[in-house]
Amino acid sequence: MVIYIILFGYLGLSLLLSRLNIRSKIEDSAQYYLTNRSLKGITLFFTLVATNFSAFFFIGFAGESYRVGYIYYTMMAFGTSFAAISFYLIGSPAWRLSKDKGYITPAEMLGDQMNSTALTRLTALLMIIFMVPFVAIQIIGAGLIVSGLTQGAIPYIWGSALLMVFILVYIWRSGMYSVARLDVTNGILLMTLIILAFVFVSRSLGGISEINEQLMEQSAALFSPQGSNSTYSPSLWLSYMVLWLTCLPMFPQIFLRFLMAKKESNFRYTSFLYTIVPPLLFIFPVALGVMGHLSFPDLQGKAADQIIPRLLTMHLPGGFGAVILTGALAAFVSTTDSTLLALSSLIARDLYKPIFKPQLDEKGTLTVGRISILILCLISLVIAFFQPASIFQIAAMTFSGLSIFFPVFLAVLRFNYRKPISAILAMILGEVVLILFATIFSGACDTLNILPVVPGVLATILILWLGHFFEKNKD
Repeated sequence: MVIYIILFGYLGLSLLLSRLNIRSKIEDSAQYYLTNRSLKGITLFFTLVATNFSAFFFIGFAGESYRVGYIYYTMMAFGTSFAAISFYLIGSPAWRLSKDKGYITPAEMLGDQMNSTALTRLTALLMIIFMVPFVAIQIIGAGLIVSGLTQGAIPYIWGSALLMVFILVYIWRSGMYSVARLDVTNGILLMTLIILAFVFVSRSLGGISEINEQLMEQSAALFSPQGSNSTYSPSLWLSYMVLWLTCLPMFPQIFLRFLMAKKESNFRYTSFLYTIVPPLLFIFPVALGVMGHLSFPDLQGKAADQIIPRLLTMHLPGGFGAVILTGALAAFVSTTDSTLLALSSLIARDLYKPIFKPQLDEKGTLTVGRISILILCLISLVIAFFQPASIFQIAAMTFSGLSIFFPVFLAVLRFNYRKPISAILAMILGEVVLILFATIFSGACDTLNILPVVPGVLATILILWLGHFFEKNKD
């Protein structure tokens, strides 16, 4: 009974807080998707952090760390922190253009700067294709959390559906206004509770020194600089640095944060603070995943994604473990709501309106956006129902697909690149190369010990350069 009080108490309190931020009248897309470009200070910082630290942070980090060991911390913490550089490279010019031209989505910004509707539609379509599985990750994580909290009394898929309905209720009317303010609460909650989870589980297992001694005896490979599978070589580590640097600013929900700042200085300050958070915070879910070997030594595949709920169920009283897991729910909520809003803006503004109803007014565009949120939820629930792979495997493909956009956006926003045909070819062929090296030519990546994102990004850069080279010679 206590567990249900905690679960529904969190949901009820979140709804109450979101209601306090509802604006009586949302008149246009800038209000619904960008809070009318009004965020600053602590709100902007926490909405960026909370949006980025998804269910993958709480569930996926621990699951992959269980599989490979502490090496996962160095790849995730420093790579994610390093991405603040790309935030600045992309975010500052994007903020200025959005302020001057009124852009709402990354696709319309890119297409308008290149004077190419085809590029707008291609960018929007590809972002949606790669991001829908990412929404499914959040739903999978939510289902695992709720099912773990209730020890299976609420089945996995019903737990997923419950959280999706909850999100729909509070974003339907006021959009990003509710999301941004609720992100402050969720950001503080997920940071605090992942630390508490680490503290209480480690104390229950005898303390860090005792845990590490036992782990060294049982599986010293968990401490290896190349991971327990001896696969995380320097080349693979560098591949992950490329991945985080290029993919994170291309998440549409994070890109929207670049445009939501009231002043450019607010965005720059937030980007600087962001570099501090990953190294400080990521150690906790990673350590929980590694120490999970002491209590559950033989988890395989997708079962490892449930290591944190299992640890809390075993080592903490039921009610207290449920309180801790609300941090995972906070991570799920703070990413899913923003992602759904970002994708709905792409569907409504960049695909539906220009293709089917060019004369559609702002009210009609917002209605299409809201309906698309519902459709996205249903599609993601279907993916979550079948759960085709581990959270880490699904995330890896989403991240890689988004990375292909980065060279194009960087060329346009920082180097005034204006060759739309080359940009279109670069995106398409970059994604094709990525998919080929993830499937047919995966053996080549295994031999070189690199991620498929590396040849994909290199192919994109090469095509952009060739387009510039031939255009320059033609002139």
